Amino acid sequence: MTAAEPQRVINTPDDQIREPAPGKLANRPILEDCLSRIFAALDAAGIPYVLQDGDECLDRMPQADLDILIGANCTARQLTDIINGALGPQRGRIVRRNLLFFDLEIFARSHSVFVKLDFVTEIRVGVFEYATATRILGRRVQRNGFWVPSVEDEFRLYLLRNILKGRMDEKTIARLSQMVEAAPATCMRAVTHMDYLPIATRMKICSAVGNGDWSEIKFSAAEITARMRKSIATTHPLGIASAYLDHWRNRLHRLADPGGLSVVVLGPDGAGKSSLIDELEREGSLPFDLVQTRGFASPIHRLVDKKPKKTDTPHAFPPRGPILSLAKVAYWSLHALWSRSSLRRAKAANGLILYDRHFFDILVDPVRYRYAGPRWLLHAVKTLTPDPDVILLLDAPAEVLHKRKPELEMQERYRQRNAYLELVETLPQSVVLDATMRADAVLECARETVIDTLAARVVTDVRPIHA
Repeated sequence: MTAAEPQRVINTPDDQIREPAPGKLANRPILEDCLSRIFAALDAAGIPYVLQDGDECLDRMPQADLDILIGANCTARQLTDIINGALGPQRGRIVRRNLLFFDLEIFARSHSVFVKLDFVTEIRVGVFEYATATRILGRRVQRNGFWVPSVEDEFRLYLLRNILKGRMDEKTIARLSQMVEAAPATCMRAVTHMDYLPIATRMKICSAVGNGDWSEIKFSAAEITARMRKSIATTHPLGIASAYLDHWRNRLHRLADPGGLSVVVLGPDGAGKSSLIDELEREGSLPFDLVQTRGFASPIHRLVDKKPKKTDTPHAFPPRGPILSLAKVAYWSLHALWSRSSLRRAKAANGLILYDRHFFDILVDPVRYRYAGPRWLLHAVKTLTPDPDVILLLDAPAEVLHKRKPELEMQERYRQRNAYLELVETLPQSVVLDATMRADAVLECARETVIDTLAARVVTDVRPIHA
C-alpha cells in the first residue's frame, strides 16, 4: 500500500488492529538481530565501521540515534543496497534516507519499531572535527559482536565530544567515571594524546582521572570548551571552512529533497478529523522530528480578533458580495504563496505537517467560507497551493455523520459526501478511510499510510547519491 497508487478505501476489521508496542527491553533482541545482519553485511562488503559510543548505545535504542563511523569511500547508494539486502522484506525497510542518515522501520512481531542510523565519515561536533576517522577505524576492537572504538579512543572521543558541546553534567561525569574505573591507566594515556587541549587543561583532566574528582572540570567547562574550539579553528582553518561548506550543502540538500510529509485530513463535519489529528500529534513512534498542525488561511478579521469563534453553524451566515469574495481570493492567493516556503522549511526539518482544514474544503463547501465568486477563480488559487504528500479522506454514510453532528440538513450531507469522493478521485495521493471504524483502527490505517508514503520515496529514488 503506497500513497502513490490511485484512491483506495481502507477498512480494517477491529480484530486485526495491531497490539500496542511493548517496551524497549522487549525490542532489544529483535533490534540486535537486525543490526547484526546490517553490520555483518558491512563487514562482508569490506566497509569498516565502529559504533562511536560503543555497544552501550544499543541500550538507548530506539529513543536515540545510532552514530556509526564508516570509511570515507562509502556512498549512500552502497549503504542503501546493504541495508535492504540485510533486512529483506520480512525484517524491515528504509523509510527515509538523507545522504548517509537512515530511518529504518523494524518489523517486531505485531508492531513496528523505528531506528535512526547516522553514518558519518568524519568525527565532528558542528564544524569542529576533533578526531581522525582513519585512526579510530584502524584501532577498533570487537565487543559483543560489534566493532567499537578501542578503550582509549572511546574515552577520548566521549570526553572531547562533551567538552565541545559544553555538556559536563552529572550524567556525563558518571559515564566518564565508569570508564576510568574500568581502565584507569588507559584513560590516563588517552588524556595525554588530546592535542587540541592546552597543557594546563590536560593536567586538570589528568588530576580528575587520578582522584575521581571532576568538580573543577565541571566548574570550568565553558572555558575549556572555548579554548578547545579556538585551538581547532587555529590549527585547522581549512577544515573549519570545509565543514561550513558541508553544513550548507546538507541544508540545501534537505530543502531540495525534504524528508518530512504534509498530510491533509479531509471529510465532512462529524467524520472525526480533529480526533484523528490529535491522535497523530500524540503518536510518539512516528519517525518525525517535529509535528505541526495547520489550517487554511484564517479569516481576515481573525488576524485582529483572535478570540475563538463557534463553528457549530457553518452555513448560518450568507455569502459575501462579489467585491469581498474577490478580496478573499487575493488573500488566499498570497497565503498559498507564503505557505510554499514555510511548508518546505518545516518538511526539510523532517516534520509531519497535518492540515485539519485545506483549500480543498473550499472547493467542496464554498458556502462555509462565505464565498460567492466564480468557481474558476478557486481552481486558479488551487494551482498556487502546495500539493500535499498524502490526502486522507474520512468517509462515512450521511446518516452516520448527521447523527454525530445534526447542524446540516440531510440533503447537504449527501451532497458534501459525494463532492469529497468526487474530489479525491482526481487526486492520486488520496486515501479513503472508513470513518465508521473504531478510532484506534482509523489511527492505525492513517499511520500505515504515512509510513508507506515515506518508504515509497526511498524505493522510487534510484539516483546515485554520493555523500
